[in-house]
Amino acid sequence: MAAYLQKPEGSEEFHQIVYFLNTSHIRYALTENLTIYVSLIQQFWQTATTRTLDNREIEITATIDRKVRVVTEASVRRHLKLEDSNGISILPTTEIFDQLALMGYVSNSDKLTFQKGQFSPQYRFLIHIILHCLSSKKTAWEHFSSNIATALIYLATNRTFNFSNMIFDGMVKNMDRPKFSRSSIRQETKVHQPSSPTYTHVADEAASTGVDVRHGGVATNVTSLNAGQGSGNIDKTSSMPHDSSLLRVNILGSNEGRMKHNELMNLVTTLSDIVLALETDLKQTKKVYGAAYTKLIMKVKKLKNILKTSQARRKAKRKDKGKCIMEESESAMTKTKRQQNKKDLVIRQLCDYKRSLIKKRGKGLLEFMKQLKLLLRKNGKILEQELKLMKS
Repeated sequence: MAAYLQKPEGSEEFHQIVYFLNTSHIRYALTENLTIYVSLIQQFWQTATTRTLDNREIEITATIDRKVRVVTEASVRRHLKLEDSNGISILPTTEIFDQLALMGYVSNSDKLTFQKGQFSPQYRFLIHIILHCLSSKKTAWEHFSSNIATALIYLATNRTFNFSNMIFDGMVKNMDRPKFSRSSIRQETKVHQPSSPTYTHVADEAASTGVDVRHGGVATNVTSLNAGQGSGNIDKTSSMPHDSSLLRVNILGSNEGRMKHNELMNLVTTLSDIVLALETDLKQTKKVYGAAYTKLIMKVKKLKNILKTSQARRKAKRKDKGKCIMEESESAMTKTKRQQNKKDLVIRQLCDYKRSLIKKRGKGLLEFMKQLKLLLRKNGKILEQELKLMKS
C-alpha cells in the first residue's frame, strides 16, 4: 500500500490527502512492509479459536509452526502501532448522515450502506485505502458500511477512530465462516481494481503495485516503502520519474520465479491437506479405539467385581457348612445324652417300683403265712377231732 503514498506523476490532485495519510496515526498500518507467508495465514485460520475471558474480553488462539499464538485487540493495536485505545468506533446514524452530507455525499436512502462513487475523488481514494488495508470487506468494493463511514468521518474531522477494534471484530466475526482454503487464498490474492474512472491513473497503478493476502479483513501488503520512512522522504519520492518498474512489486521477479512460487504454494497446500486428513484420521481412530478401550476397562472392572463377589460367597458357604456340621454334631450328642438320661430315669423308676413291689409282696407273704399257720392250726384241731371220731 506504500505506492498509494509515494505520489507518482499525474497524482498532483491527490497530494493533499497523501500528506494527510502520511501524518496520520494509521500510516504505519498502511505502509509497513512485513513478509508474511500464505502458509502461516493458512495455519492461523485452520487452528484459530475464540475464547471469552473473565473480564469479557475476547481473544483468538491459534497454533502456527507448533507455537501457540494469542491475538487480542490490544495486540492488534500494539503490532500495527495505531495508538487508538481512546478512540471511538460508533456514531449515531443521524450524525453519520450529517457528516457525510458535509463531505459532499448526497443520498435519498436511509440505509447504512453507502456508495463509494458518490464521493469526491479524494474521498474515494481514502475510502479505497481503508477498504483495502483495514476493512473486513464482505460486500462489493463499490459499497461500504457504517463502520467505514464512521472511520472516514473521524479521519476527515481529525479525530481518533478505533481501527484496532474494527479489525479485531472483523477477525472474530470471520471465525464463523469456513476455514482458510486454497480457493480463498487464490481469490483474495487477486488485485482489486477500483471502479471510479476519476482516479484510475493513480489507484490502478497503486493496486497493481501492492499484492495483498487477506482473510477476515487483515491485509498483508508487499510494498516498496520501509516502515521507518517518514513524511520527510515524500519530497524525494515526488521528484522521481514515474517508472512502473519501480512501483510495481511482484512476489517473485520473473515468470519462472512465479511458477516456482505457485508450485511451492501448491505443495504447501497439498501437504496441509494431507496433514489435515491425517489429523482427522487420528481423531477418528482415537474416538473408535478410545471407546473400545473404555469398554474393555469397564468389562474388566465388572469381571473383577463378579470374581470378588463369587469368592466372598464361597467363603460364606464354607463358614456356613462348618457351622452346620458343628451344630449337627452338637445336636447328635445332645440327643444321645437325652436318650441316655431317659433310659437311666426309666431304669431308676423300674428299680424303685420293683423294690416297692417286693416290699409290698414281702409284707403280704408274711401275713399269708401267718393266716396259713392259723388256718392250719384250726384245721389241725378239726382233723384231730375227726380222726378221733373215726377211731372211735
